[in-house]
Amino acid sequence: MSRGDHGNKVIQGRYRFGAFTLDLERGFLRRGDADVPLRPKAFDALTYLVVRHGKLVTKAELIAAVWPDTSVTDNSLSHCLLEIRHALGDDSQQLIRTVARRGYVFAAPVTTDEGSSRPDLDPIAAGLRPTAVDTEPPVKIKRPSWRGAAFFAVPAVALGGLLFLRPPAPSGSNTTYVQLTLLTDSATSPALSPDGSMVAFIRGANTFLDPGQVYVKLLPDGDPVPLTHDDRLKMAPAFSPDGSRIAYTISTGSGAWETWTVPVLGGQPQLMMANAAALTWVQADRVLFSQITRGMHMTVVTATAARANVRDVYVPPEDRMAHRSAASPDGRWVLVSSEMNASGWLPCRLVPVDGSQAGRIVGPPGAQCTHAAWSPDGRRMYFSAATRAGFRTWWQEFPNGTPMQMTLGPAEEEGLAIWPDGRSLVSSVGTTVSSVWVHDAGTERQVTSEGFAHLPSFSRDGKTLYYLERVSDREHWAAGELWAIDLASGARRRLLPGTSMAQYEVSADGTRVVFARTDPDNEGVWVAQLDGHVPPTQISSQADTRALWGPDGDVIFEEQQGEGKHLVRARADGLRVGTITSDPIINLESVSPDRQWALVWPARDDRYRMLAYPLDGGESIHVCDRCNDGDGGPGRGRTPPALMWSPDGQHMYARFEWPPSNPTLDTGRTYVVRLPNANGLPPPFAGEAGLGLVPGVRIIPRWGIFPGPRPTLYAYTRAVTHRNLYRVTMPKM
Repeated sequence: MSRGDHGNKVIQGRYRFGAFTLDLERGFLRRGDADVPLRPKAFDALTYLVVRHGKLVTKAELIAAVWPDTSVTDNSLSHCLLEIRHALGDDSQQLIRTVARRGYVFAAPVTTDEGSSRPDLDPIAAGLRPTAVDTEPPVKIKRPSWRGAAFFAVPAVALGGLLFLRPPAPSGSNTTYVQLTLLTDSATSPALSPDGSMVAFIRGANTFLDPGQVYVKLLPDGDPVPLTHDDRLKMAPAFSPDGSRIAYTISTGSGAWETWTVPVLGGQPQLMMANAAALTWVQADRVLFSQITRGMHMTVVTATAARANVRDVYVPPEDRMAHRSAASPDGRWVLVSSEMNASGWLPCRLVPVDGSQAGRIVGPPGAQCTHAAWSPDGRRMYFSAATRAGFRTWWQEFPNGTPMQMTLGPAEEEGLAIWPDGRSLVSSVGTTVSSVWVHDAGTERQVTSEGFAHLPSFSRDGKTLYYLERVSDREHWAAGELWAIDLASGARRRLLPGTSMAQYEVSADGTRVVFARTDPDNEGVWVAQLDGHVPPTQISSQADTRALWGPDGDVIFEEQQGEGKHLVRARADGLRVGTITSDPIINLESVSPDRQWALVWPARDDRYRMLAYPLDGGESIHVCDRCNDGDGGPGRGRTPPALMWSPDGQHMYARFEWPPSNPTLDTGRTYVVRLPNANGLPPPFAGEAGLGLVPGVRIIPRWGIFPGPRPTLYAYTRAVTHRNLYRVTMPKM
């Protein structure tokens, strides 16, 4: 039976209520002249309720009408109603009222084109049901629109709020969004089965590594089903060529990676390959993956599924890790994404699969690029990349086209899975907010409440808290403007307005700051007076570095010298004093309060060793093996150093293991060791077990803390993330 045809009678199915129009002939919901996207089942349920407005509809009746041939749970109906209420901005349930233990009533006045409501017609039974998302183009959004509001906040004691995301605004009239998951937490890392009938994802907030479970969902309206049941850190799910299994990556700690597989119908996960990350199939019997060669060096290789006939595809410089890759449909080219060094994500790269050359940068220039994919015909490349506008989807004609931004909305998009027909993709769409909290003698209080606040630090007397508040600059791990808050009065001050920095340290007397500047025309290391009376002084023009105060008011910072990075000392006026480290380093962690020691990660080391260098010259001292490398990944710049002194130099703070709920950073453990000598070093230790044996060690049950001048005072951040999977249609090109 054709849509709109009820026997021989054509139904004029256009219903109006409030600011909304429900057009059953064209299959859309509109608010004013802006379309409001709804998934097919949600559209069906809304239609059934609207047509019967003012009448009680039982739960069983509604389920039978919307899912006539399928056995579903009440949870599916609840998700439908939640989506509808969010789309209508009806969180107070004034439009759709719940009648306890009986059903629902659509309570708003409804009119049709004839001026009267038509409760006698059943549009679903009459053939007015919209077609499923994989056979009908999704509703087109004609202008940037959020359903109801940008987000809804639900108070929570622990997190300070839970975000409900609305669909993002498209960059053009040809880009449309259809929501595939309706989770109250987050779905990330989408992967599509070869026939496009299933989507796999990780249920968790972090788009890189997360302890959430691997899920699979039958499209368009199947319930998400968990396939794993453990708390190990996971990333990069991918379907096998026959669609029967899902491979995913496990981070086992200390830089080790494994690929596991699990049947899509459920079953026990099995180890497929050790030392293999982000594995995908190039052919039925050949795979593409990343492997650790030594230390933190990660290369991209191909091999058989049994790891025979291993061939290099891309070997980056020694200080880099190339985490993900995607082979072109013809198998001749590979897109490398999630490549990083100690400073952050790097742009995507196009390399030949035979490994004959290092290839070239593709995608938006200078952007962080974390995911890449090909169109089925190999003519276009797609990227999840962060420029100053945040993570968006980009496309580029292969091989030499100009990168073009495909989407632009208030929510960020990360992750890519291309539909087999090449007309749409799946991405994880969402947003994260971060607040700064202070713990003081057993009390907890939130000191920031808006935006994305991170990287707090205390003044020497503990009365002032400094922090960064994120601005539009997203080309570094984290960036923002420097703020200060008086902890007694709550008064806030914006310091150095318009200056974006990725890392900073305020001097002990509170008058100056050294920082790594991220402004596009002024990158590098700078020193500034906090009163703003004197223009900042540039110490180094090198980007992606870290700087701290050294002895006698000098500056200690990282500098690339030849093929390696070294620790350098310079005066605050920019005059170079000399190089501190004898061997290349990965990055600078912390400096002792008396400015005598610097803790660094050395390069070309496979034991996650940390060394202490005397800043007045001399040989390094071994501090620990198997130290936590938690400054890597998307959290860098928002996390405290893995090993650092308290401001008074009496204690050493150490953290281990990636936090179970990164980027929330409100769980885990931090070890506090009282030092034998102020500003000294702890006894050498090996890993968390070794540190736990140090006499007098104390454990704080929180992973990412920034210590204050006394042991009972510290700051930390809490982040709230909400993401869901959306099907995004390609713009017409």
